Amino acid sequence: MSKSRGYFGAYTKKDSKGIYSFNFDEGKFSDIGLVAEIENPTYLNVRGKEVFSITKENEIAGISYFIDENDKLILVNAVINNKFPCCYITSNKEYIFASNYHEGKCYIYKVSNKELHSVHTIHEKSYAKCHCVILDNKDRYIYVCFLGLDRVKVYDLNNNFAYVDELIFPEGSGPRHGLFSKDNNNFYVLSELSNEVFVFKKYNEKYVLEQTISTLPNDFEGESSSAAIRLSSDEKFLYTSNRGHDSIAAFKINKGILEIIDYYNVKGQAPRDFNFDPSEEFLLVVNQDTSNGVSFKRNKNNGMLEEITDEISIDSSVCILFRNNNLK
Repeated sequence: MSKSRGYFGAYTKKDSKGIYSFNFDEGKFSDIGLVAEIENPTYLNVRGKEVFSITKENEIAGISYFIDENDKLILVNAVINNKFPCCYITSNKEYIFASNYHEGKCYIYKVSNKELHSVHTIHEKSYAKCHCVILDNKDRYIYVCFLGLDRVKVYDLNNNFAYVDELIFPEGSGPRHGLFSKDNNNFYVLSELSNEVFVFKKYNEKYVLEQTISTLPNDFEGESSSAAIRLSSDEKFLYTSNRGHDSIAAFKINKGILEIIDYYNVKGQAPRDFNFDPSEEFLLVVNQDTSNGVSFKRNKNNGMLEEITDEISIDSSVCILFRNNNLK
């Protein structure tokens, strides 16, 4: 197995100074070091050698644009024009999308003339709590999670981001993150407040709810909120993180429908994010409240997480990704 390089995003309220890189090999972290000193890079996105980061400068916020050169992040420019920081960022070949939870807006950017520029904003009321932008796999629509509205709204990428449709969720469920199967026929949405995965299937170009399944054990009675969701590349397994229960929930997939495999303690508190390493033989978790990260050995045949292969200290980390893994 070859060594892989990744990044941590974090809050910089305590000891963290910005974006940190790391190497990962055979289940072990190494060479953790600061590669960009910026304030509150709480979510990152990688597009080739480009790295986009949420950032804050003094009392305003925005997006910073870096180029990865010889394992160093070189700042190109930043667009700083938000009153509050965004919480999520993703990209396709043409655009960069950032969700602003506090403002209820989706900001859209583009790289032109070798710099990052703002090109469009999707506006909602602040109480809409825009949490995530989900790209379909045909670059036709974006699906925007408005946690405060209990809706995922659909916008047309090829028609000036015009509103197209919306999916309505139960009141108080709070859709947070989501993802599509490769063929776009299955759509999985994770709800933060109700701790559920909503499974939609496409019929006649419309998504219809097929299943709702909890991310928590039936006998759990404490407080918890869902955070991140990931799908294995073979689309046989899906994983979510639980903050409060402090676990990873593993599901197997049969014709798009989920069945729980098990729940895995993350050896910390508030697993805000997790990701596969490029081989998908390991699953890496960052725990925000206990400032630690762990790596699980993952069985690719049955989806189970096995022994923890490493544990590290990483201050207030809330995002983890690899250079060749753009958080799909």
